[in-house]
Amino acid sequence: DGDWTITDGADVFPLDAAQWVDTDFDGWGDNHSFDLDGDGLRTNTQGDAFPDDVTQWRDIDGDGYGDNPTGDLADDCPNAAGNSTEDSLGCPDRDSDGWSDSADAFPDEVSQWADGDDDGYGDNWNGASPDECIETPYGERNDVNSKGCGPSERDTDTDGIVDSNDFCPNTPIEEAPWVHPDGCAESE
Repeated sequence: DGDWTITDGADVFPLDAAQWVDTDFDGWGDNHSFDLDGDGLRTNTQGDAFPDDVTQWRDIDGDGYGDNPTGDLADDCPNAAGNSTEDSLGCPDRDSDGWSDSADAFPDEVSQWADGDDDGYGDNWNGASPDECIETPYGERNDVNSKGCGPSERDTDTDGIVDSNDFCPNTPIEEAPWVHPDGCAESE
C-alpha cells in the first residue's frame, strides 16, 4: 500500500533524534540513558528503563524495581537502591536476606530477621543464635539467658518442666525423658 507505519518499523518518535522504538508501547522510547549524581541516583534520564514492561519506565536508584507506584514490581524505596523482596521491594537490605533493613530485627545477620519478643534472639530456629523461648514475657526480656529464655521459661535440666515448677531442677540428662509431673525422675 506504500505506507511506512510503526508496525513496519517506522520511527515511533520522529521528532526525537534519541528515540525511535517503543517495544512495550508505553510512550517511552527504548533507548535508555542517564547520568549519575553524587548520591548514585540517576538524573537526566532519557528513555525507558523497562522496555518490556508497559507499567514501568523509570528506575531512579537503578535497583531493577520501577518507580511507578501503581506499576508491576514497584520500588518501595525509589530513592535508595536495594534488593529487599520479603516485606518491601527494592529497599536497602545489608545482609541480603530479603528483609529490608528497616523491618529486619537483625540487619547484619542473614539467617535472622525477626524477634517477636524483642529479647535479642532471632525467631528462626535454623539461624544464628535462635530463640528457644519466642514468647518471653515483656518484663523478662532484659533478663534472658543464652537461649533467649526469661526466668519463668527456663528448664535447666531440659526435662520439659520449667525450673519454677521443677522440684528436681538438676535431673540427669539420661533420665530427663521419664520425669514425673513434679520434674523428678525415679532416682531422685
